[in-house]
Amino acid sequence: MAYIIAFAGKGGTGKTTIAGLTIRYIIEKKGKPVLAVDADSNNCLNQALGLEVHQTIGKLREDSLNIIRSGSDRPGGMSMEQLFDYQIQQSLIESKGF
Repeated sequence: MAYIIAFAGKGGTGKTTIAGLTIRYIIEKKGKPVLAVDADSNNCLNQALGLEVHQTIGKLREDSLNIIRSGSDRPGGMSMEQLFDYQIQQSLIESKGF
């Protein structure tokens, strides 16, 4: 059975810390794989999990909007949908258990 766990609240209340600890707990104690998504505009879940992030979804969104607004050519003549899909695939990070 799959579960969705989300943390919300004011800034500085420890959401990222609790999320990181929860992810580690599920991996270590339950042996279940976890899909962790950091949707915070000040994303730092990767630091709590000890990972380096090369690209964020927010940055991809801004880059895509800039391409559309400027009318510049897309790499390889891809459609915006193809380009965004490719960039999202490149931004995914896999580690042991998540």
